[in-house]
Amino acid sequence: MKRTIIPILGLLALLGPGPSAWAKVEFSGTLFMESTWARDSKEVTGTEERISLFRLGVGESLLGVRYLSDDGKYEGNAKLTMYGRTDGLTVEAKAAWFAFQAGPVNLRFGLAPTIADRYWANQLLNDGLGLNGFGKVFFERNEQIRLSVGETYRLMVTVEGPYREGVWEGGESFYYIPALSASGELSFGQVQFNPWIRWENVRFEAEDLDDSYNSLDFGLGITGDFGLIGFTVAGAYGINSAQDDPVGSADPLLIDNRVEDSARQISFWGELKLGSLSLGGGYARSSREDWAEDPFRWSLFAAYAIELGQIVFQPEIAYFDLGQDDQGTGLGSQLLFGVSMTLEF
Repeated sequence: MKRTIIPILGLLALLGPGPSAWAKVEFSGTLFMESTWARDSKEVTGTEERISLFRLGVGESLLGVRYLSDDGKYEGNAKLTMYGRTDGLTVEAKAAWFAFQAGPVNLRFGLAPTIADRYWANQLLNDGLGLNGFGKVFFERNEQIRLSVGETYRLMVTVEGPYREGVWEGGESFYYIPALSASGELSFGQVQFNPWIRWENVRFEAEDLDDSYNSLDFGLGITGDFGLIGFTVAGAYGINSAQDDPVGSADPLLIDNRVEDSARQISFWGELKLGSLSLGGGYARSSREDWAEDPFRWSLFAAYAIELGQIVFQPEIAYFDLGQDDQGTGLGSQLLFGVSMTLEF
């Protein structure tokens, strides 16, 4: 990685524009490392409850560059995510977008994070899971055209690439139209509301068979910051959800390659901050007509941030109950404990 980045930066410095133009470019990054132990229940290990994981990894470390024109109308943003040996020494695109600003209106094109459920829990161990799938709804970044209007009260609308894969066999599943999302940021003093909704449609075709289903997710997040005290609460409901880690399955029920019933999921999570202490947890449950039981999961965590100069050390303990599957079988639990280290620049 080092062999690649250093020559590229050097070449840009030699061939790029002069000092006045370089003033428009900002480099930033986040370096992250964690030391984590995990105690898994016997349902997870298959034998007995024991410490079955020790992890010393760099997790998600970021390197970004931002361009902003002198008049503030044009902006470009690119970010790379770098993973350590425990994650295969890989590099991924985190963001790659450009935008035009005209007063309160912003038009953005490219790869960017979702506008749905934008808040995250301060749960960092095991590569910053952040309660994903345990009450936190997460949609992976994707290509989108985003229109934002307003400042104190902001409306965002996106036309974006779909997430859902086809669930049928023996034919072809595809999309006629892009996915659509809408989100609001409503600020009232120190409290902000974030209502959102996302929809996409998947079609199927095989000889004389033609059917389709909808994937719909919507929710509300509320966050508040009162100095030493802060909070975040969020809830979501999904029908054939497109989220990254649904409980059970987000696929609809098919009978003879016809959609007969939808999978439905409800999710909640929250966090309370008291100075440097963060306490939080989440819960998620889903249902479908043919399931014997409703699968569910839940989680709890506690973390304390310790600042040492520019580095933040965060001891943390997190409990993840994997709940049960759609047949009522218990899936066990995992207890994470350790410390993360973060440097932002």
